[in-house]
Amino acid sequence: MKRGRRGSACLQTVALGRDPDPKGKPGRDTQVHGLGKRQMGIGPLVRSRPHRVVQGQEVASRLDVEVTAGPGAAVPLVPPDGRLPVLAPGGCQAHRADEHPGPPDSLHVPSHHGQDPRLRPCQKTYVRVGSVRYHANDRRARPCLRNGSLLLGPRLTMDLFIDTFFENASPLRWERSAPDAVDMDLIADHERMSPNCQMTHWNFRIHVPPAAVGEALRIRFRPVASCWNGRPGSALKREPLTSVVSPDGRTWQAVPMQDAADEGFAKEMRVPLVGPRTHVAHLVPYNDTDLQATLRDLAGCPDVRVYPIGASVEGRSLEMVEIGAADAPGQVLLRARAHPWETGGSWVLEGLMRQLVSPAAADLRRRLCVCMMPMANKDGVARGLSRFTVTGVDLNRGWSAGQLHDPVLCPENACLQSWLSDRQRQHRLPRLAICLHNDDGGNLHLSHPARDPDGYACRMRRFEELLRAMTWFTEGTAHAGFVNSGSFGEGLCEINGVDALIYELRACHAKGLGRTPMPADWMELGRALAFVLDRYCATA
Repeated sequence: MKRGRRGSACLQTVALGRDPDPKGKPGRDTQVHGLGKRQMGIGPLVRSRPHRVVQGQEVASRLDVEVTAGPGAAVPLVPPDGRLPVLAPGGCQAHRADEHPGPPDSLHVPSHHGQDPRLRPCQKTYVRVGSVRYHANDRRARPCLRNGSLLLGPRLTMDLFIDTFFENASPLRWERSAPDAVDMDLIADHERMSPNCQMTHWNFRIHVPPAAVGEALRIRFRPVASCWNGRPGSALKREPLTSVVSPDGRTWQAVPMQDAADEGFAKEMRVPLVGPRTHVAHLVPYNDTDLQATLRDLAGCPDVRVYPIGASVEGRSLEMVEIGAADAPGQVLLRARAHPWETGGSWVLEGLMRQLVSPAAADLRRRLCVCMMPMANKDGVARGLSRFTVTGVDLNRGWSAGQLHDPVLCPENACLQSWLSDRQRQHRLPRLAICLHNDDGGNLHLSHPARDPDGYACRMRRFEELLRAMTWFTEGTAHAGFVNSGSFGEGLCEINGVDALIYELRACHAKGLGRTPMPADWMELGRALAFVLDRYCATA
């Protein structure tokens, strides 16, 4: 296919095979000329006069074909009477079973009450030119091959747009491969000066006309390479894997994902189009806009202090939220969203904050002061990244004794490191520090401190017991040989002598729930965590 400037599709000829002659004379070549506009489904309609008989069924007279140029181009067949068109062997030659009135050489453009047919849905079936795989979706008649001819049923063509222009939307490429199918390439983000890369975030909106509401869209994801701690892998081979969908960004339901049946794809799912705009994400989104709304709700509540401890690379304020008496005997630090895709931690902290400011928690606030950095990687959240910052830094690495975080490349960690140093000078270090994450295992990742390792292990067993008794946590701890050097947990144990760990909230299937966790579940866990922390500090 030739391309003009800026990659635009040029005029191309697509051969549609042989056009049989009703009088038995040699057929003539039928060709269609069109401009490539795959996603819009716009192109010329062409007429053909001959007829033929397939399996005793007369399929005759006029050929209406709309062509979009390019390899694997989409060809809608337009039968206004709703009868089955037939694709002849050896190409994409299709016949319509009626004789539409009009001048012999005129083109038939179906319309609705005088409106431009390109602006309204019409009965179409798409066939891919130059491919052995054909896509058509008639509820009454699935595509089938008979004597070398492909029989297709009519289908309401679905116009759509994939929106990725909003806060936390994921970078991706997409193309329409069939009336009810979209193929996607998700884009990984990369660590600075390292082979590591990750893609665990997708967040986009599907816009369709009202006539398409109630239908389902098949989405296929092509494979995406990943690399964790120098070990290559595939980003979409995890099991189980789910997405969530919503008509309004507030009410969500889980949608399972399966291994793709087609070669060249890793996963696929069928997304119910629950409204003119359907929101699709890996986990229910939680953005800086949501955090600021929560902080406004907390303003004026007793024993609440919110202050900036620094700014991100792109200048976004990084808040520390303290709830509880400043001199409370129990001091705890929690951090969330070191990795942008892991929204579970944000929902947990919102539940925790709302529980701590409730009137019933007045006595608890005298015993416990909880300090929270609710969104560490704000730039990555805004830009829809998976793991790293906009400068390619992993905020869960680089925490080692004698190593200072670069305030230019990594101000998100540098400001927290400075905050901890100030607390150490004031003799107000937290007794427990937790970095909240999401993964497929849901385990506690314990540290390996050189100082008092037995005491640390005993206190962590107590913390796990409280989690199991007071929340829906059931997963357990990572195996004893698992060491993640330079992580938040290992680093705070080594540098500051704080009991620190990583809590990986299970993303797609929590054992204690028996299903995919939703925001209400995360917030319930956060509310219960307030009492877990109180009991831990009282007995540790």
